[in-house]
Amino acid sequence: MFNPTSPMPKKNFARAGVLFAAGAIILTSGTIPLAYASGAAASTQGSANTENTRSAGLTSPIANNLSLKLVNWTKEAESPLKLRKSASNAATALASIPENTALQVTESAGRWAKVFYNKQTGWVPAGSLRDISARKVNWNKETERSMPLRKAPDNSADTQYIIAAGQPVTVVASYVRWAKIKHQSSTGWVPAGWLRDKSDVTSEPEPSPLPQPEAPKNETLQSDVLKTWGQPDLRDEFTYVDQSGKPAVDPSIWNVRGRDTLGLLPDKTVVAKDQVSVDESGIAHLKADWLDQPISAKTAPFERVMETGYMDMRSLREGDADYAQRYGRWEIRAKVPTKAGTSNGVLAAFWLRNENSGEIDIMESWGSSPTPPSYQKVGTSTTTVHTQTSGKNNQKKFWVLERELGITEHVADKFHTWALEYTPDRFAMYYDGKLAFETTPNESPDIWGPSFQSPLHVRLNLHMGMSEKYFGLPDPTKKQETQNSDFQVDYVRVWDMKK
Repeated sequence: MFNPTSPMPKKNFARAGVLFAAGAIILTSGTIPLAYASGAAASTQGSANTENTRSAGLTSPIANNLSLKLVNWTKEAESPLKLRKSASNAATALASIPENTALQVTESAGRWAKVFYNKQTGWVPAGSLRDISARKVNWNKETERSMPLRKAPDNSADTQYIIAAGQPVTVVASYVRWAKIKHQSSTGWVPAGWLRDKSDVTSEPEPSPLPQPEAPKNETLQSDVLKTWGQPDLRDEFTYVDQSGKPAVDPSIWNVRGRDTLGLLPDKTVVAKDQVSVDESGIAHLKADWLDQPISAKTAPFERVMETGYMDMRSLREGDADYAQRYGRWEIRAKVPTKAGTSNGVLAAFWLRNENSGEIDIMESWGSSPTPPSYQKVGTSTTTVHTQTSGKNNQKKFWVLERELGITEHVADKFHTWALEYTPDRFAMYYDGKLAFETTPNESPDIWGPSFQSPLHVRLNLHMGMSEKYFGLPDPTKKQETQNSDFQVDYVRVWDMKK
């Protein structure tokens, strides 16, 4: 289901040669067929469309006595609102909705509208909603890479098919960072930044070309995963934009941490919010950089020499994003900064924790100095399970994924995918879509033991210097041994295993 939680900026902004404007779409809800609004933001036309939609609404048999009406509009919050449990100002407030947020309206009841917001359904005053519209355009573009043509401007929308790179397309509407295009006889939505002007392609080589970063793939879901798990329950491909129209981390999904909430961690860094960012192509970056001046601490390590990025999905204070589940599938596509010789002290991690001190490190990749000891897992990624992280008697079990699969390629050379499937009877790890290992309660009972009886939440961070033995300590006198520390994340997807 589309989850339009991003605030809609009121000004147009340019990106990758495409002009964007705040826009509206009418979305698919259940089995009710709906259409997309692609007309110019004509107020008279919008009003007529709204009236037609109302007159065509379907009355729910269950709701007849309550005067409920099933509708299919997308509106915008005219002012900050409270999402309420029922159609009453006295009802419990479920969430605060920022001004200019796009909302999917699914029912109406008198002066109230039932809307979907931030993975919740609730009620808001209908008079506080207004129409929004997509900007009608007519541009001839070309696909910069292969990409899915989606039915809605959202990464969780269904894919119609994959468009190959270099295909001519016509952009007929824009909606924030998305473009509605016509390709051959089909119409759908693609990320606008993945389109280019035809004149961008030249047969003449440019002098002294600069090296280009590897393009993210944002690959569509594998058919076997869809067949088994369906669409993800939580999916972030980092397409959120803030109120100024700039790419940012979605605050309804992630908490970007700083020293104010985490204090000082047991490594050589200070956690800083500005070390987390999202670029124009939809890649999240968790970076570690050298501090101009070291920070002294009363606990070991007594000198912090770097600052780093940290994100999670746990609630530490009121208003934090909070998502956890006991069983399911967790997947990430990322590029780790653990190149040999320039990653001394680095540990990139995608991991799970719960309230029982159980920890599952889905992916940890260790950095190395130019001369690492033989026992360091150089050039690899590891899955580790800890039964106890806040006391003694920790039962630890780990698997080096590349060794399980016989892979010799260095893990830091390109983007990879890591996925964990954890169910009541199976614990299985996939690397780039291949099964690396699996185990069962009979073989590994601790993984289903007392430490794993509560829901697990996601954490994503770049540790620097937690262990001199395993991945080294960053040394300010040898900065060349710890550089380009940029943990790049293309997407995170989570499936909940329903009871």
